[in-house]
Amino acid sequence: WFGMQVECDKNSTLQVSNVKYDGISATDFYDGTNNNGTYYGLNWNNMTSAPVDVSNAKNYTGLFCSDGSSPTIFHPQKGHWTHHDNFRNSGYLPSEITFNGTLTNNATSAYLNANIDAKWTNIADANFSNDTYKPNLDVVVAGTLQMPSSAPMKVNLNYSNVGVKQNIAVTYVNGDTSITAQTYIPSKDSNITVNLSSSAGIQAKIVADSHGHVDYSASTLTNKSGKTVGSFVDRAGVTVVKYPDGTFESLY
Repeated sequence: WFGMQVECDKNSTLQVSNVKYDGISATDFYDGTNNNGTYYGLNWNNMTSAPVDVSNAKNYTGLFCSDGSSPTIFHPQKGHWTHHDNFRNSGYLPSEITFNGTLTNNATSAYLNANIDAKWTNIADANFSNDTYKPNLDVVVAGTLQMPSSAPMKVNLNYSNVGVKQNIAVTYVNGDTSITAQTYIPSKDSNITVNLSSSAGIQAKIVADSHGHVDYSASTLTNKSGKTVGSFVDRAGVTVVKYPDGTFESLY
């Protein structure tokens, strides 16, 4: 249920006539007085879904002030449907969605032509009345990434989560070179480690905090035998690769 109280100012009389919220009539009401005069309290019971905004007078019909002004809604109350009702999936929520098409970045004209398959793996347990419920997802992306002034790259992405724990793996293939990035995000406030490997034998580990700030002392760039071939450094706010001969290379 939800309820609220409504009033007009001292110079106007509140008029109530078959008050409805989103077309649904109030189930009961009561009147009272305060410093501004008369107010009405209205309740809606047995709601099956949450109201959009119970404090917005424009969402109601049947409330009028005698001077033509808009009534004021105050003290909105949200009841049992927010936490306690047994609202579960009744067949209207899909367990799998597939997209096949093109996603374009209008700012750069880069685009991804791909098949995206998203599965909701624990949909049978979906209980939105439980504040601790977390949907588990399994997303697979396979397609081609085209960026300006670059050759097309094949992209394969796998994302899965169990609650707040997330696993992400992405492989880019450009000609004979492939690069794979993998990361595991244990929780919201934990550090993130991205491990990269390439068919050329270069390996990297990039460590960042939950806000994306790179820990340069913990990040490494080596070849497959473990020899350091470069380091990650901050250059005017941009993370770049610095090589032993002093040269730099952007990660973009």
